[in-house]
Amino acid sequence: MVEQRARWLWYERTWFVIAALIVFWPIGLALMWAQHKFSPSVRLALSVAAPALSAAALAAVILLPRHTTPAVTPPSPVANVTTSTLPASSTVTTGSSAASSTTSTKTPTSGKKTVGTGKNTTGAVVFTLTGTYSGTRVAYSLSASGISGASEYDWFVTANGDSHNPSDGQSVSFSYEGQPPTSVRLEVLASDGHSIRQSFAAVTASKGKLTATGY
Repeated sequence: MVEQRARWLWYERTWFVIAALIVFWPIGLALMWAQHKFSPSVRLALSVAAPALSAAALAAVILLPRHTTPAVTPPSPVANVTTSTLPASSTVTTGSSAASSTTSTKTPTSGKKTVGTGKNTTGAVVFTLTGTYSGTRVAYSLSASGISGASEYDWFVTANGDSHNPSDGQSVSFSYEGQPPTSVRLEVLASDGHSIRQSFAAVTASKGKLTATGY
């Protein structure tokens, strides 16, 4: 006669078989049939129900619709840009340049203008400028051609934006420290003070030489 065991092993206990049926039914069914737990009808019913319930749960997981949160795309930053259209003739001054800007009068670099009764033929040379420059040392001579009725010759020489009057006379020599001249203007007056002629010319500075011719 075989002696009956006094104690059941832990995996042979009823509570573990029930837990195995719930957690992982294949192991639970194997233990239930091996240990002859429950009556034959109960074992048969559990053997059919466990796979069916497991299949139903798996189908529910697969078939149920999944709720997903749509990705939210942040709005693109919009640059705060103000576009304005300026007329073609507009001039814009910005920043510190506006505070430091100075008003200067542009002297025409070339051209001719006859005023009064001067009898010079149009296109004839009215004056010439010749000179030299080296570093900041500038020297030049001005000479005007004869103009009928001329009594006074007023010279205006522009250098670095500033105009100076070297002296009055038909022939003038002048020297100074600074930038070479950029333009010269001659106004010829009659004895009664009215203007006979005005003439303008740009000064060419090249390789230390200064030249200009007014008409």
